[in-house]
Formats: sequence, structure tokens, C-alpha cells
Amino acid sequence: MFRFKQFAVSNDRAAMRIGTDGVLLGAWCDVSGARRVLDVGTGTGVIALMIAQRSPEAKVDAIDIDRVACGEAEDNFGASAWSARLSVECCSLAQYDADPYDLIVCNPPYYNGYRVEDESRRAARHADSLPLDVLVSTSCRLLTPSGTLAMVLPRDNDAEVRRLALLNGLHVARHTAVLPVVSRPPKRSLWQLGREQVVEIADELVLHSDRYKRLVHDFYLYE
Repeated sequence: MFRFKQFAVSNDRAAMRIGTDGVLLGAWCDVSGARRVLDVGTGTGVIALMIAQRSPEAKVDAIDIDRVACGEAEDNFGASAWSARLSVECCSLAQYDADPYDLIVCNPPYYNGYRVEDESRRAARHADSLPLDVLVSTSCRLLTPSGTLAMVLPRDNDAEVRRLALLNGLHVARHTAVLPVVSRPPKRSLWQLGREQVVEIADELVLHSDRYKRLVHDFYLYE
């Protein structure tokens, strides 16, 4: 059991465990004005729970292709204070259909080449289970005109994200490069894309820095 300040997450059945990427995305993404939110590839449901905590008006739907993960997310949602605003469905993004969302969030699988024997873990970790181009193009179909797509990805995907945004008529609203330490290059990027043309906000975030601790302050049980 992984305990946050306002909720706890069972973390022993879903193929992917709670990690820094998901928590960062859940704390970083802009939820202002979001009444309908979709968490793609929810796993344990931690990002959906974080958004429910941050946005009291939001109804948060979650999907995942792994039935075990969906069961664990459903249990975690039911044990939270926001269970009435959280739901989970077992299906792929390509199969999913719903009214448009103000915000779609995703911590997508991104490994290539390397394979694992367990099918659930392979699907949760590898990019072929949710290709980036499919994520971006399908999210466009499910977004309101002012809606946004927020993702966390390896830094190596930066050029591809910008290419896919342009191809799908999206603009980069926010881009944060995530550094492991001050002296090392970024390893991750946080993205928020939308149809509205805005001035891109670009910055850097160092893990475990004071800014990082402020960002996750409402969630992590720091002493």
C-alpha cells in the first residue's frame, strides 16, 4: 500500500507500480476549468486520484487494457473520498468513445525492443501497446475545442511530440524538461498540448529540488 496525504493506493496487482513519472504528471498538469477528465492507461489509478483531489468539480474517467489493473484502480477509487467522481473501464483508447473531455492525461508505455515474459507487464511498459501517434490523434477526437492533452515521456521523444502536435493541429501550451540532478541533462519531458494557439511556457524541473517538493507537497508524506 502506497500512502499519500489524502488517499492510499493498493500497488501490488497492476503490472506497473507507482513511480515518479505518474506522480509528476498528476501534480504538474493544468486542471483549471476541467470538468471532464480522462486518464488513459490508468494502472493503479494514481493520476486519476490526484486529479480528483486537485479538481473538486471534475468527473474523472479512467481506462486501461489490463483487467487486473482496472480491478485494482476500481478498488482504489472506491476507498477514496472522491469515489462518486471516479470511474474505470477496461478498454483500449482506440475502442473508447465518450463525450469530449476538457483534459486527457497519459503516462504512456515507451519501451522499445526489450521484452518481458509477463503479458500484462509487457503491455504496460511497451510503446507498441499504445503508439504515440495513436495517443495524440485519438485524443484529438476526444477533446473539447479548448481541451488539452497532458503527457510525460522520455526526452528522446521531444521532436516526435512536436511533429505529431503539428500534424494533428495542436499547439504546445506547456513543456517542462525534467532533470535528475542539476548537473545532468533532462531525462523526461512533461507536455500539455491543445488546439488553442498560445504562447508556449517552457521551463525545467530538477527532481527533489525545492520546486519539486512544492509541486508534490499536497501528495507526498514528506517529513
